Amino acid sequence: MKITSLFCIPVIIFTSACSTKGQRTEKYPPKSYDYSPEEQSLIRRGEIAVGFDESQVRMAWGNPSRIRTDSVSNRYYWEYQQLETRQNVFKQIGNTIARGSDPSIVVRQDPFYDKLSKRVVFDISTRKVSSFRTFF
Repeated sequence: MKITSLFCIPVIIFTSACSTKGQRTEKYPPKSYDYSPEEQSLIRRGEIAVGFDESQVRMAWGNPSRIRTDSVSNRYYWEYQQLETRQNVFKQIGNTIARGSDPSIVVRQDPFYDKLSKRVVFDISTRKVSSFRTFF
């Protein structure tokens, strides 16, 4: 009897915690933001537009890697970076190993580097996107 009770209680708690009954499922972004259908479509596709505010950019692209300010031009920048590999380093290691030399090679440069992939420019006074650029 005790073993059955010890087994049933966690099962009941687990299944009730995983139940989705009674929960609402909303489209992203939520309608409570009152964005236009065009803005909602852009956000869903992971795109932004001039005039977006910070929350719209966060919903579309996520949190920035770095934020920079420029007090002279009254702008601030959100920069998004991605980790890239230095292809020539791996090719060099592979060729050296294939020729039969010592595989314990010391690579002098970091095989990875941060590459700027996106930059969003905000106007300080309006706190809205004034321009943006994607790098390849």
